[in-house]
Amino acid sequence: ANYLLAKEKYESWKLAERMDTVLDKTGIRDKNNIEGVVLVDFKAVKPVTLSDFLSWFWVRDEYIKLNEKDLTFYSISLQQCIWRMVRDHLLVNEADKRNISARGSVIIQEQWWRDKILYGMVKNEITNAVLLQNKESGSLKDKEGVKEAEEDLEFTKKMLHTVNRLKQQYGIKINSDILNKVKVSDENDPRAIEVYIVKKGGTIPRTPYPTIDNYWNSWE
Repeated sequence: ANYLLAKEKYESWKLAERMDTVLDKTGIRDKNNIEGVVLVDFKAVKPVTLSDFLSWFWVRDEYIKLNEKDLTFYSISLQQCIWRMVRDHLLVNEADKRNISARGSVIIQEQWWRDKILYGMVKNEITNAVLLQNKESGSLKDKEGVKEAEEDLEFTKKMLHTVNRLKQQYGIKINSDILNKVKVSDENDPRAIEVYIVKKGGTIPRTPYPTIDNYWNSWE
């Protein structure tokens, strides 16, 4: 809450005082030692500590929206978040028991996700570079629509240069004859229907497999 809530709301809910009360009940005097506190205990598997939850939370915080209507709603949404983490924890333990990570299909999926994450990191670096460049130069201050359009154009240019540089560096070969045979749209097919596959539950509804970024739909 100290990181996520507005200062006024954090203080009006008296969360610092509430934390001191909880620490007194647990017998912990040093706030720097609270990460080892057991958050959820189990009979058959290793307990989940506050540190485990924080590690799980901070890699997902951009997609987690806690209900800030009032303290009760905030606490309930946080508790639901903890149970989602517990579910993930149990699933990981079960997967380890079955040695699922050694399966060929899982290894391939993991490689795809690494590629996707790496692409996301590079994309963010380029985006931040464009924003910083515009901020330092003092440009794009007139109209918001113009600003966004020029930022998108600058991002596309930098992305194109990055892709071309990587092609030269790693000798990428594109089999255009095969690529052109791939059917990617049923837009003009009168018998086609639109189907959206999503994975329900968890933090947000999401596609079940690694997908191409929507940005590439407009790539020319």
